[in-house]
Amino acid sequence: GISEVVGIEGKDVELKRRKLRRKKQVLREEFEEWEEAYKLESELRNIDDFFMREALLEAKKAADMWEVPVGAVLVQDGKIIARGCNLVDNLRDSTAHAEMICIREASNLLRTWCLAVSHALYLSIVQ
Repeated sequence: GISEVVGIEGKDVELKRRKLRRKKQVLREEFEEWEEAYKLESELRNIDDFFMREALLEAKKAADMWEVPVGAVLVQDGKIIARGCNLVDNLRDSTAHAEMICIREASNLLRTWCLAVSHALYLSIVQ
């Protein structure tokens, strides 16, 4: 009778405790993963901000020459390997956009027309 009921209730309580411990563990693991992802995203955002500021410095160079203020930087392995600013008016060349100047510079530097997936182009634009 009673001992069987107490035994069943005791098993239920222990099962509930195990479930609660597991839920807490899962929540802790999820939080740690979320926290790690947030930190990584924050680091990447800071890196992107840095390179975008560099592209904006190139845009200022274009503006100082009375060009449309657009600038670009090409990054490989965390380092700027090429820069460019809009030179359409100065060169009287409709292809002398900041990104094209930057890509040409990188192609000359790397001695290839094929830029790898490992390159990132940061480009400021004007609206």
